[in-house]
Amino acid sequence: MFGTVLTSVVTFLHIYVFWRAGSIAPLARHVPHRYLVLAGVVMWGLFMVGRL
Repeated sequence: MFGTVLTSVVTFLHIYVFWRAGSIAPLARHVPHRYLVLAGVVMWGLFMVGRL
């Protein structure tokens, strides 16, 4: 049960952080949106690999 809650919280945290990072003007100008999404997916994937 704890693992499911932890995974859910980390997933929502990653979504929130990368959504907010995409709204920062200088970052949005220099980093394409797809790279932010890719970075978020990679970091989330590393978390999932660490959980296994």
